[in-house]
Amino acid sequence: MGVFFLGYTVGAEITMNFLGYSGPERREFKRFQKFFVVCIQAQEKISFLDEWQIVGLENISEGGMLFNHNKALEKGAILKIKIKIDPDNNPIQCIGRIVRVQKLGQLELYEYGTHFTEIKPEDRALVRQALGA
Repeated sequence: MGVFFLGYTVGAEITMNFLGYSGPERREFKRFQKFFVVCIQAQEKISFLDEWQIVGLENISEGGMLFNHNKALEKGAILKIKIKIDPDNNPIQCIGRIVRVQKLGQLELYEYGTHFTEIKPEDRALVRQALGA
């Protein structure tokens, strides 16, 4: 059994979220808590995302990521994403779609579930390798 932290049971698997879901894991790829530098930029016109912005990565998998940001984005927004996995190499770049939005309490902070819609096979392999999956 894991430890409950920020709405998740952290341990072998993340099985609980802010909405109270405690059923079996339905994700295609297992999520991992890692400390990679992640930047996002709007692919479509979003005025405050014209330039790259660093976001807080909560977890990541081969298929997507969960991040925090202090600006409100809409479900379905398309983002350019850079993930710096290895400090000695260029970041991987991919495209992601926001599939879930959750406002975190009274703070001006939002949590975004993002699905990678376009990622090169070699970049997906780098993510997989970095995660030890």
